[in-house]
Amino acid sequence: MFASRLFPSRISLFITLTLLATEFAAHVIGKEYEVSCKDGVGDTTLFTSTIKALLPGDVLLLGPCNYQFEENYMIGWSSSWSPTGGLNEVINEPDRDKFGGSEGVLIKGTGEDPAQTVLKTVIQSFRVNVIFENLTIDGKQSTENVYYTDYDQTIVFRNCVLISGNLSTAYIKAAVWSLSGRLTFIDSKIINGATPATGADMGVWVDSTFSRNNMNLMSSSIEIFPIGFYGGRWAPGTQKSIQIHKTMLWKNTVDCCVSYDETSGAARCINKICPLTSQTMNTPVGRSKIAMNELVDLLDEYNYSSQSRLPLRIIFPKVNTGGYTVAYKLFSAHPALPTHAGKQYQPGNAAPQYFQFDSTATLSNKKKKQLRIGFDRSVIDSNFDNPENIKAFFSYNGKVWKKKPLLMKKRRAEGVRIYQVRLPKLRRLKSLIAFGEI
Repeated sequence: MFASRLFPSRISLFITLTLLATEFAAHVIGKEYEVSCKDGVGDTTLFTSTIKALLPGDVLLLGPCNYQFEENYMIGWSSSWSPTGGLNEVINEPDRDKFGGSEGVLIKGTGEDPAQTVLKTVIQSFRVNVIFENLTIDGKQSTENVYYTDYDQTIVFRNCVLISGNLSTAYIKAAVWSLSGRLTFIDSKIINGATPATGADMGVWVDSTFSRNNMNLMSSSIEIFPIGFYGGRWAPGTQKSIQIHKTMLWKNTVDCCVSYDETSGAARCINKICPLTSQTMNTPVGRSKIAMNELVDLLDEYNYSSQSRLPLRIIFPKVNTGGYTVAYKLFSAHPALPTHAGKQYQPGNAAPQYFQFDSTATLSNKKKKQLRIGFDRSVIDSNFDNPENIKAFFSYNGKVWKKKPLLMKKRRAEGVRIYQVRLPKLRRLKSLIAFGEI
């Protein structure tokens, strides 16, 4: 089926919509499936069958239209006992038995912005690690949390909009209710769509723990709730568990709360002292450094007692405004690597080495002040057949690669052999770096 490593095959199924599957070489995980649109409407039947079939590293691309699901539909998993004593399960997610702890999928809208790809549903107990990107999850028609989980998965919402409906009958009246796992919002919005706004109590409900980065909000917003963000017992001693940076708490009656009661039938904040302004920044002003294996991988397997770290270090020669930096390694080789000098680069022989970086720090864009990142060579090399042919590619927005690979030098730092790359001049680190070989 695979005539060459260089060109992925494409399988087209023309039903109401078109399903496109892009298959990489047999030893590189991941296929791409695309659900297109017809007359502005998405085929929800095809969506459901495709999401159930996803395997580790797969990508589900959703065309720009409205996906109007049937009443009570949800993405994820739920169960209930029938009157006869049997267990009824609803499963609209990949088969979790086929995934390892650090594997996952990408579900992404292909429109210009989240408003163009609208899923009129909610997400409940999605039991596979996943990135949701460039989507609107419109739960206004539902009385359930627009996102809920009590499973130990790692979930990232990137450039997404989540809209909750009337939650007056919900057990916890929060748009986002996260009991376990690691949850991250980057460039995303959580909006109260209930009329009146008191139909919901909170934008986000999460408990703080002694684990690092189990809730992360960066360059996002929580809007129009009685209580914007609830972080149970969030205090200086547990501040690393919850990270909120450059996030707008907008038109909420109470922006942030760490303790509340419901004696009046609605949540009433009784402690508004959140450590928002006392959070420790890992990218301070001046020359700044994030050491090797210091950054938590926001997408690796979640473990309450320990966190997987990324095999890299970052040198910021000059930070003008201090901030916070996060990163994660992608599950999927998306977007596909570019050609260079007439040669097609491939993502390796194992897990794709794609790294996404985001920071709220502002940087100097002066010459010779460019940011440098060093990657552990032993980790990168182990994922390729011929390490001598490895190149590093750079994208500002995660959509288009720069034509030329980054200049990559072999160095030694902190007792580790590294590939060091110097990034183009940036005012802010918001970039994707991927490794490939010929």
